[in-house]
Amino acid sequence: MLHQIKLENLILLDIETVSELASYNELDEEFQALWDRKAHFFRDDATPEDAYIQRAGLYAEFAKIVCITVAYFRRQDDGQFHLRVKSFHDLDERDILENFKNLLNAHFSSRRYLFSGHNVRDFDLPFICRRMLINGVKLPYKFGVGGLKPWNVSTIDTFQIWKFGDHKNYASLRLLMKVLQIDYPAEHLDGKDINDLYWHENDLQAVKDHCQRDVISVGQLLLYFKGFDLLTPSRVTISDDTDTAQEEEIEEIPKIEAAEEETQLDIAAEDDFKDYTQTDDDEYL
Repeated sequence: MLHQIKLENLILLDIETVSELASYNELDEEFQALWDRKAHFFRDDATPEDAYIQRAGLYAEFAKIVCITVAYFRRQDDGQFHLRVKSFHDLDERDILENFKNLLNAHFSSRRYLFSGHNVRDFDLPFICRRMLINGVKLPYKFGVGGLKPWNVSTIDTFQIWKFGDHKNYASLRLLMKVLQIDYPAEHLDGKDINDLYWHENDLQAVKDHCQRDVISVGQLLLYFKGFDLLTPSRVTISDDTDTAQEEEIEEIPKIEAAEEETQLDIAAEDDFKDYTQTDDDEYL
């Protein structure tokens, strides 16, 4: 299906997560007992205290999101792709989730936009949904479009693409970048380093930088898989938290009431599919 997808219709996505508290000892007694029960099934000899530091960030019930980065492609007049990147990072997780939801609702609510990332289907999207519910944030319409459940939202997942149907295969983003000899961006961190950066070094900027590198890496993989020229630093634009100009450049989706849009999508599902697979140039195929 990848050869049919227009890159301009993808929402590249990555999140960074950490344990909700700095240490196991800061959990109340009930949460400690619940974590002990989960840690009992880990296949290693780590104590519950060590396991919390190493693994809690992987479980939405014991973790929080500290950064969400999104990116989208635009093709320039010279035929080359340009990637625009924006991050939401804050000490207040609810603010991150609200800002992300507002971006989706304002600019990417159309069904033709698909999420893309590395393991985005099984990690990033479900994690965001769970943390939104925990924080009392209403799920964006994008997560329930056309009557779909959030976990059934269509994705273009580079992790799944690389499997080629082999359920035993597991390849990290860092490994794929190395194997395919893609040098930009460099300096990939391991997930376990994020917890240290956030809780012990208080370096949220470094966490955001890592999240942005991962999203750019996903963009590189997509370009590689489709046979296009890879990105260079000059063809990546990263907006800061106060930069609204980039958002204004995003093609506005006509504002349609949710109920009305859902009805239209149900009636014209085939047209919507054509909308995000149709091409203006045979070069896309």
